[in-house]
Amino acid sequence: IDGDYNDAVRALLNAMDPGDHLLYRGLYKFLIASDLRRYPHLLEESAIAAFISREAVLELLRRKLQRTHTGRVRKDDVINQIRREFPTGESFAGVLHTDWEARVIMVHPVSDFGEHWSPPVEAEECFDAVMTLTYLYRYLLLDEAWCPEKWD
Repeated sequence: IDGDYNDAVRALLNAMDPGDHLLYRGLYKFLIASDLRRYPHLLEESAIAAFISREAVLELLRRKLQRTHTGRVRKDDVINQIRREFPTGESFAGVLHTDWEARVIMVHPVSDFGEHWSPPVEAEECFDAVMTLTYLYRYLLLDEAWCPEKWD
């Protein structure tokens, strides 16, 4: 990619493997989620795209962690890694867990959380789903473990 990029953007682009289809699917859904959240009537669709992106980045983090561990690494191991690595890790992991419940309610018309014609999910959960992606992708690509005090 030709352009006048600063060092931080160049580092991010250099960390991206052009052959990693899962990474690009996740980033694409992140872009879609970010765009859709501007429209209140499409907030649910924004969150669903964010959850797809989240599944992609958590899987990519799981694969990255697997390279340095013996035995099977699970997504719970990734969440525990986030809990340890991020300054606000405990609360950030809590947001990821709460978002999982919101994801189940939105994506499955009937679940352990009930049957709903309109999912009882708050707008903040939809915005959080998109917001967390920035920090997860920076962690994946740049090994930067930081998230806002909001989750402190």
